[in-house]
Amino acid sequence: MPRNKLQRFTASDVAKLVGCHPNTVRRLADLGLIQSSRDFNGWRVFLDINNVASEVLRLLCGSNQTVDAPSKQSTNQEGGEYRVVD
Repeated sequence: MPRNKLQRFTASDVAKLVGCHPNTVRRLADLGLIQSSRDFNGWRVFLDINNVASEVLRLLCGSNQTVDAPSKQSTNQEGGEYRVVD
């Protein structure tokens, strides 16, 4: 019987979704601005990629508003990959 494992994401996974460098995601985690944990090997992992991506975008935009996580369909002509939600 297979175990129900939580899907874990790396800083690179979050960075690809947001469109920033993985070191940016790592630094935000080191500063305690986004939530991460460590797996049994000591690797940094993110469990809820959508919430983490939204928080990274909010922090990078310098906005107090909430931000939708980017999707492949949410690009615009200027190359933006996110939208701010009131």
